[in-house]
Amino acid sequence: MSKPLRVAVISRHELTRAGLTHLIQFDPDRAVVVGAGKADGPSDHDIVVYDLAGCEATDDHNLRRLIASKAPVVALQAEFRADVSERVLAMGVADVVSMDVTAKALLVRLEHAAAGRRIAPAAVRRHSRDVARLATGLTEREVAVLELIAAGLSNDEIAAQLFVSINTVKTYVRTAYRRIGAKSRSQAVIWAMRQGLGPQTEPPDADAPGVTAVVA
Repeated sequence: MSKPLRVAVISRHELTRAGLTHLIQFDPDRAVVVGAGKADGPSDHDIVVYDLAGCEATDDHNLRRLIASKAPVVALQAEFRADVSERVLAMGVADVVSMDVTAKALLVRLEHAAAGRRIAPAAVRRHSRDVARLATGLTEREVAVLELIAAGLSNDEIAAQLFVSINTVKTYVRTAYRRIGAKSRSQAVIWAMRQGLGPQTEPPDADAPGVTAVVA
């Protein structure tokens, strides 16, 4: 039988560290926690679980250092934020899991990451688009227009980007606003950002070895 996966848990919150340790070790034949700390785990580990709570775009030095080490990193996100998920995946994180992950699902994700599988940032964006369409009835083109609005493009720029007329863009904008209940461009931007449809992080090559093109 193979040795259990050695996991380092890193979080600034003691309760989160304790909870993750309990989940990970529910099957000690598959995984054990070899260290749980606020900043750096021990050197003798196969994979790291890193809590993103409080991790801002300008304060990624701990995460970047972990990614640069030999062990893959799985990030924990308390509340789904597609922009944060895309950013850390583009940095080199292998996977992002939510706080409501089950023990069994977490172990599977850790085993996949340890085996070299990675989630592509583009998969997170596709997931956000699908959720937005299902929740509102938006068409694919209306979602695309809202993404470009959130990115700060004018209607003229959106028309050029999508190779359609300005009148067509205005129609998409009008119907999209009606579906999401927005009465102004600023409201549409706020809605799009909350849905994870804001300006997109440039992803690595989705065809790179080991990159998974779906959100598990």
